[in-house]
Amino acid sequence: MKHSELLLAACVPLIWGIGFTFAKAGLNEFPPLFLMGLRFSLASLALVWFVPFPHGQLKQIFWISFVGSTLQYGLTFTGLSMIDASLAIIIIHLEVPFAVLLAALVLREKPGRQRILGMLISFAGIVLIAGQPSLRGQLLAIILTAGGAMMWAVGQVMVKRLENPPSGFALTAWIGVFSGPQMILGSFIIEESQLESMAQASWIGWGVIL
Repeated sequence: MKHSELLLAACVPLIWGIGFTFAKAGLNEFPPLFLMGLRFSLASLALVWFVPFPHGQLKQIFWISFVGSTLQYGLTFTGLSMIDASLAIIIIHLEVPFAVLLAALVLREKPGRQRILGMLISFAGIVLIAGQPSLRGQLLAIILTAGGAMMWAVGQVMVKRLENPPSGFALTAWIGVFSGPQMILGSFIIEESQLESMAQASWIGWGVIL
C-alpha cells in the first residue's frame, strides 16, 4: 500500500472512535434508534438532491439500508448505550473479520493466510474481553454490538453484489433516505420517550444529531 493509502486506512478507526465518543453523549439524551433515525434523515435530506436517482436499484438499496444500516446501527448503538464507548469501539472492529468471512462464503473470495490469522486474533481478543469477570454483566451489550458488526458485514456483501453500483456518495445518500424513516418507525415500535427526549435535549444532544 502507498503511504497515502495507509494514512487513509489509519484515519478510519480514528474517525470511528471520535464518532462513537460523540454518539455516546447523544445516547444520554435520545433513545438509540431515534437518535440514529434523526441523524440519517437529516443527512439524507441534505445529500439526496446532489446525487443521481438509482434507476432499477431502489429495491436492492432498500434492503441494503435495512440490513446494513437500520439493523446495524440499531444493534450497535443499543449496545453502545449499555457499555463504555472504548469497549464498543473494540468490539465493532469485528466488522472486518466478519466481512472477510462472509466474502469467502458468499462471494467465493479466498482470504490469504495473513487475513485468516488476523481474523483468528480478532475473534480470540473479543472472547477474552467478553470473558473478563468485570464485564459479565455486560454480555448482552457485547452481543448486541457484535451483532451490529455482523449486520455491517452482511450489508457490505449486499453492496458488493450490486450490478453497476452508484458512487459511494450517492449510495450513502439513498441508504439514508430509507434507513432514516426505518429507524424512526422502529423506535416508535420498540422504544419510548421520543418526544420527551426532543423537548428536554440540551445543545449537546442536538449537536450530536447535526
